[in-house]
Amino acid sequence: MRSATNVLDEVEEVVERFDIHGFEFVDELMTLDKKRLADICAGIDARGLHKIRWVGSSTVNQIDYETTRMMKESGCTMLHLGVESGSPEIRKRLNKRITNEEIVNAFEAAHKAHLRTTACIMIGSPGETEATVQETIDLMKRIRPHKIAFNIVTPYPGTAIYEEFGLSDKALDWDEAFSSDPDTPEQAVIFYNVSGLPDEELQRLWSKFRREVELSPRNLLNLQMTVNRLTNARNWRHLWHNFRGAIKILFDR
Repeated sequence: MRSATNVLDEVEEVVERFDIHGFEFVDELMTLDKKRLADICAGIDARGLHKIRWVGSSTVNQIDYETTRMMKESGCTMLHLGVESGSPEIRKRLNKRITNEEIVNAFEAAHKAHLRTTACIMIGSPGETEATVQETIDLMKRIRPHKIAFNIVTPYPGTAIYEEFGLSDKALDWDEAFSSDPDTPEQAVIFYNVSGLPDEELQRLWSKFRREVELSPRNLLNLQMTVNRLTNARNWRHLWHNFRGAIKILFDR
């Protein structure tokens, strides 16, 4: 890890040289070393960097109220949390060693500290079924994140799933794995299906999740989620395609 002093030096330099006050710490284990995190948070205050706003990431089993309050007080506005699935069976299959109780407690701690949250979710793991997707939907309704990062499982090189399916022997266009068509946001990007389900069924479950979670009446009326959608749109054309895609998801059963 880079030291807290090293990180703070860079933040301070960017503020002074470029007048940039928004940061994302791209570190999925930012909360692993609590002393280092505390030093970064305290250093922001000690160096007079009160105007900066930042985003961080963590696993749910490293989160408690004291940690989220400390992050919030130092300018953190959003915390990305890896949930992956609401199904304990699927998480075990992914070697994701967290429980539903830990997930719920982490989101409750962040919300108590008035810290916005992102739930990072994916469907299409090996062994996925409609029942396991429903477990994920039910958990999302319980934890109520402010934002959802939702994707289909992609077996990237270096992962256990990549090795399990012998993908090193296949000629795959990995540029395609990172692509999406902004004109058809209602279509899931299924690069290489490892779920055992037909692509059509995986697409249906993807639409079901979006319809029941992201496009539920509660979330459509949530001001913070609406602001997130608007600010993530690249332009008016992109916003229109997103709106049209949402209508298709809502009414195409």
